[in-house]
Amino acid sequence: MPRFPRILVTTVLSLVAGFDVQAATQQGSNAVVEEFFWYGCPHCGRLEPKLDTMLAARGGTVRVVRVPVARTMISRAHQRMYFALKQLGAEQRVHVAIREAITSGNTLLLTESAQATFLSARGVDPAAYRAAYESADVSHACEVADSEASAHGITAIPALVIRAQVVDPATVVSQARAKGKDLTGEDEVLGAMVSNVSAQLSDVQ
Repeated sequence: MPRFPRILVTTVLSLVAGFDVQAATQQGSNAVVEEFFWYGCPHCGRLEPKLDTMLAARGGTVRVVRVPVARTMISRAHQRMYFALKQLGAEQRVHVAIREAITSGNTLLLTESAQATFLSARGVDPAAYRAAYESADVSHACEVADSEASAHGITAIPALVIRAQVVDPATVVSQARAKGKDLTGEDEVLGAMVSNVSAQLSDVQ
Protein backbone atom coordinates (compact mmCIF):
# COMPACT_ATOMS: atom_id res chain seq x y z
CA MET A 1 0.00 0.00 0.00
CA PRO A 2 1.47 3.38 -0.94
CA ARG A 3 2.25 5.77 1.87
CA PHE A 4 0.00 8.81 2.11
CA PRO A 5 1.79 12.18 2.27
CA ARG A 6 2.36 13.36 5.84
CA ILE A 7 0.16 16.41 5.30
CA LEU A 8 -2.72 14.08 4.40
CA VAL A 9 -2.08 11.87 7.40
CA THR A 10 -2.18 14.79 9.82
CA THR A 11 -5.17 16.39 8.09
CA VAL A 12 -7.27 13.22 8.20
CA LEU A 13 -6.29 12.42 11.77
CA SER A 14 -7.16 15.98 12.74
CA LEU A 15 -10.50 15.92 10.94
CA VAL A 16 -11.66 12.46 11.91
CA ALA A 17 -9.89 11.81 15.19
CA GLY A 18 -10.49 15.26 16.63
CA PHE A 19 -6.77 15.65 17.22
CA ASP A 20 -5.33 19.17 17.28
CA VAL A 21 -2.39 18.51 15.00
CA GLN A 22 -1.36 22.15 14.74
CA ALA A 23 -0.93 22.46 18.49
CA ALA A 24 0.86 19.12 18.70
CA THR A 25 3.28 19.92 15.91
CA GLN A 26 4.33 23.43 16.89
CA GLN A 27 7.72 21.91 17.66
CA GLY A 28 7.61 19.64 14.63
CA SER A 29 6.99 15.90 14.47
CA ASN A 30 9.35 15.48 17.46
CA ALA A 31 6.45 16.46 19.75
CA VAL A 32 4.10 13.71 18.53
CA VAL A 33 4.12 10.08 19.62
CA GLU A 34 2.11 7.58 17.58
CA GLU A 35 0.64 4.70 19.56
CA PHE A 36 -0.32 1.68 17.47
CA PHE A 37 -2.86 -0.44 19.31
CA TRP A 38 -5.90 -2.70 19.16
CA TYR A 39 -8.79 -2.68 21.64
CA GLY A 40 -8.44 -6.45 22.03
CA CYS A 41 -4.74 -6.30 22.98
CA PRO A 42 -4.35 -6.55 26.79
CA HIS A 43 -0.70 -5.50 26.55
CA CYS A 44 -1.77 -2.29 24.81
CA GLY A 45 -4.15 -1.61 27.66
CA ARG A 46 -1.41 -2.04 30.24
CA LEU A 47 0.99 0.18 28.29
CA GLU A 48 -1.39 3.15 28.06
CA PRO A 49 -1.35 4.19 31.75
CA LYS A 50 2.44 4.20 31.73
CA LEU A 51 2.52 6.25 28.54
CA ASP A 52 -0.13 8.66 29.83
CA THR A 53 1.80 9.21 33.06
CA MET A 54 4.98 10.05 31.15
CA LEU A 55 3.16 12.44 28.83
CA ALA A 56 1.32 14.14 31.70
CA ALA A 57 4.64 14.78 33.44
CA ARG A 58 5.70 16.76 30.37
CA GLY A 59 2.90 19.24 30.84
CA GLY A 60 1.29 18.91 27.44
CA THR A 61 4.43 19.52 25.37
CA VAL A 62 4.10 16.06 23.81
CA ARG A 63 0.91 14.68 22.31
CA VAL A 64 -0.08 11.15 21.42
CA VAL A 65 -1.95 10.02 18.31
CA ARG A 66 -3.55 6.63 18.75
CA VAL A 67 -3.54 4.60 15.56
CA PRO A 68 -5.77 1.49 15.63
CA VAL A 69 -4.18 -1.42 13.79
CA ALA A 70 -6.32 -3.66 11.59
CA ARG A 71 -4.88 -7.07 10.74
CA THR A 72 -8.03 -9.20 10.78
CA MET A 73 -11.76 -8.86 10.23
CA ILE A 74 -12.16 -8.42 13.99
CA SER A 75 -9.59 -5.66 14.37
CA ARG A 76 -10.93 -3.97 11.21
CA ALA A 77 -14.34 -3.65 12.85
CA HIS A 78 -12.68 -2.21 15.94
CA GLN A 79 -10.64 0.22 13.86
CA ARG A 80 -13.82 1.63 12.31
CA MET A 81 -15.39 1.83 15.76
CA TYR A 82 -12.45 3.86 17.04
CA PHE A 83 -12.61 6.44 14.26
CA ALA A 84 -16.41 6.63 14.35
CA LEU A 85 -16.27 7.41 18.06
CA LYS A 86 -13.51 9.93 17.48
CA GLN A 87 -15.65 11.67 14.91
CA LEU A 88 -18.43 11.90 17.50
CA GLY A 89 -16.06 13.11 20.22
CA ALA A 90 -16.95 10.10 22.37
CA GLU A 91 -13.96 7.77 22.12
CA GLN A 92 -12.05 8.99 25.15
CA ARG A 93 -14.89 8.44 27.60
CA VAL A 94 -15.66 4.90 26.40
CA HIS A 95 -12.12 3.77 25.50
CA VAL A 96 -11.48 1.83 28.70
CA ALA A 97 -14.98 0.30 28.77
CA ILE A 98 -14.55 -1.01 25.22
CA ARG A 99 -11.13 -2.45 25.91
CA GLU A 100 -12.21 -4.14 29.14
CA ALA A 101 -15.33 -5.61 27.54
CA ILE A 102 -13.37 -7.09 24.64
CA THR A 103 -10.32 -8.35 26.55
CA SER A 104 -12.49 -9.91 29.26
CA GLY A 105 -14.34 -11.92 26.61
CA ASN A 106 -17.71 -10.47 27.57
CA THR A 107 -18.29 -9.27 24.01
CA LEU A 108 -16.24 -9.04 20.84
CA LEU A 109 -18.20 -6.11 19.36
CA LEU A 110 -17.74 -7.54 15.88
CA THR A 111 -20.64 -5.85 14.15
CA GLU A 112 -21.86 -2.30 13.77
CA SER A 113 -25.14 -3.34 15.40
CA ALA A 114 -23.46 -4.92 18.42
CA GLN A 115 -21.25 -1.89 18.82
CA ALA A 116 -24.20 0.53 18.59
CA THR A 117 -26.11 -1.42 21.24
CA PHE A 118 -23.10 -1.54 23.58
CA LEU A 119 -22.34 2.15 23.10
CA SER A 120 -25.96 3.24 23.44
CA ALA A 121 -25.90 1.96 27.02
CA ARG A 122 -22.92 4.29 27.57
CA GLY A 123 -24.51 7.43 26.21
CA VAL A 124 -23.60 7.28 22.52
CA ASP A 125 -26.53 7.98 20.20
CA PRO A 126 -26.95 4.83 18.06
CA ALA A 127 -28.18 6.64 14.94
CA ALA A 128 -25.31 9.11 15.04
CA TYR A 129 -22.89 6.26 15.63
CA ARG A 130 -24.14 4.26 12.65
CA ALA A 131 -23.88 7.33 10.40
CA ALA A 132 -20.31 7.96 11.52
CA TYR A 133 -19.35 4.28 11.21
CA GLU A 134 -20.51 4.19 7.58
CA SER A 135 -19.09 7.60 6.65
CA ALA A 136 -16.48 8.23 3.97
CA ASP A 137 -14.36 10.13 6.49
CA VAL A 138 -14.05 7.06 8.69
CA SER A 139 -13.18 4.89 5.69
CA HIS A 140 -10.49 7.40 4.71
CA ALA A 141 -9.10 7.51 8.25
CA CYS A 142 -8.83 3.70 8.24
CA GLU A 143 -6.86 3.87 4.98
CA VAL A 144 -4.50 6.43 6.46
CA ALA A 145 -4.03 4.37 9.61
CA ASP A 146 -3.24 1.29 7.50
CA SER A 147 -0.74 3.32 5.51
CA GLU A 148 0.98 4.55 8.65
CA ALA A 149 1.28 1.04 10.05
CA SER A 150 2.67 -0.21 6.74
CA ALA A 151 5.09 2.69 6.33
CA HIS A 152 6.54 2.13 9.80
CA GLY A 153 6.65 -1.65 9.36
CA ILE A 154 4.46 -2.30 12.39
CA THR A 155 4.37 -6.07 12.86
CA ALA A 156 3.50 -6.32 16.55
CA ILE A 157 1.57 -4.30 19.08
CA PRO A 158 1.77 -2.38 21.24
CA ALA A 159 4.16 -0.19 19.30
CA LEU A 160 5.17 3.44 19.68
CA VAL A 161 6.71 5.62 16.99
CA ILE A 162 8.73 8.69 17.84
CA ARG A 163 10.86 10.60 15.31
CA ALA A 164 10.26 7.83 12.77
CA GLN A 165 11.72 5.25 15.19
CA VAL A 166 9.62 2.23 16.12
CA VAL A 167 9.71 1.23 19.78
CA ASP A 168 8.09 -2.12 20.46
CA PRO A 169 8.74 -5.04 22.83
CA ALA A 170 11.28 -6.64 20.50
CA THR A 171 13.17 -3.34 20.25
CA VAL A 172 13.61 -2.80 23.97
CA VAL A 173 14.38 -6.46 24.70
CA SER A 174 17.11 -6.37 22.04
CA GLN A 175 18.52 -3.10 23.38
CA ALA A 176 18.60 -4.45 26.92
CA ARG A 177 20.36 -7.65 25.87
CA ALA A 178 22.97 -5.61 24.02
CA LYS A 179 23.75 -4.01 27.39
CA GLY A 180 23.89 -7.40 29.12
CA LYS A 181 20.48 -7.11 30.76
CA ASP A 182 17.42 -9.31 30.46
CA LEU A 183 14.01 -7.74 30.82
CA THR A 184 11.83 -10.01 32.92
CA GLY A 185 8.09 -9.78 32.66
CA GLU A 186 5.61 -7.67 30.80
CA ASP A 187 5.69 -4.75 33.21
CA GLU A 188 9.43 -4.29 32.78
CA VAL A 189 9.20 -4.50 28.98
CA LEU A 190 6.37 -1.96 28.79
CA GLY A 191 8.19 0.35 31.18
CA ALA A 192 11.29 0.14 29.02
CA MET A 193 9.25 1.14 25.96
CA VAL A 194 8.02 4.29 27.69
CA SER A 195 11.50 5.08 29.03
CA ASN A 196 12.92 4.74 25.52
CA VAL A 197 10.40 7.24 24.14
CA SER A 198 10.93 9.59 27.06
CA ALA A 199 14.67 9.61 26.45
CA GLN A 200 14.13 10.52 22.80
CA LEU A 201 11.99 13.46 23.91
CA SER A 202 14.55 14.85 26.33
CA ASP A 203 15.14 17.94 24.16
CA VAL A 204 11.44 18.82 23.83
CA GLN A 205 10.58 21.71 26.15
